[in-house]
Amino acid sequence: MTDSISPHPISEAVETIRVTVGPEITATQLAQCAELFSENYGIWATHCKDVNPKYVPGDRVKNTVSRLKAQCLSDPERSILVTLTKGDKLIGHAFATSWDCGEDVVGWVTQLVVERSFRRQYIATTLLLRLKRDAWSAKLTIIGLASSQPASCSALAKFSHVRMDEVDTEFIARKARAVLQTSSVEYIKTAVLRGTLFGDARTDGVISSVSTNFPVDHTEPQEVLDEYVRRGAWKLGKLLKNDEFLILIPVLPSERFCAV
Repeated sequence: MTDSISPHPISEAVETIRVTVGPEITATQLAQCAELFSENYGIWATHCKDVNPKYVPGDRVKNTVSRLKAQCLSDPERSILVTLTKGDKLIGHAFATSWDCGEDVVGWVTQLVVERSFRRQYIATTLLLRLKRDAWSAKLTIIGLASSQPASCSALAKFSHVRMDEVDTEFIARKARAVLQTSSVEYIKTAVLRGTLFGDARTDGVISSVSTNFPVDHTEPQEVLDEYVRRGAWKLGKLLKNDEFLILIPVLPSERFCAV
């Protein structure tokens, strides 16, 4: 499905947003998304060799089609891809999947990437809000994300019209263990909860995160985080190396897709 969206606030040119369900995602799309990730996601941290001796500090974190399929399309029938292009240029994409968790249905953003020169222009928010207009979201009761990027967490919160200073941390504490245990995404299923929300007796300021053993550099995200903290608009705490913030947002019936 392809939509033309108004130029504001992204740019003066009309952008094209496209939704592709998992079984229809093409090899070309995967290659384009892997390239966008590799050129824009982040760089390896100075300590990355402690995790994998093949990683090189300062090098860009690379992705491949095979790794992308494994991480984002483990269950194609329940997965979806939203892309945003400007002309023929891919400038943002969001992969998401879903799974059953007891009486809940969890929607999970497995990857969210925006081209560096287009950041802070509401593209991430646009991509995630487009999910609400697809039947993929019809039964969701929870939507979640693990990311070292505070801006990605903020974009996810907007799915349910929530600001970061309004995030229900009690909801995260109550739902997180079951969400991770039932996940169809391997690196989420094996992630370790970290933070005071989950019973950790900590004094380092960690509140809601997961240890995914992903040694990406936190310098740029930390600058964004500092802005949120200065405004009093952050409730997920600090982030340790190799970790990612964990955010879960309840999805009310009024926020889900409804066929007309």
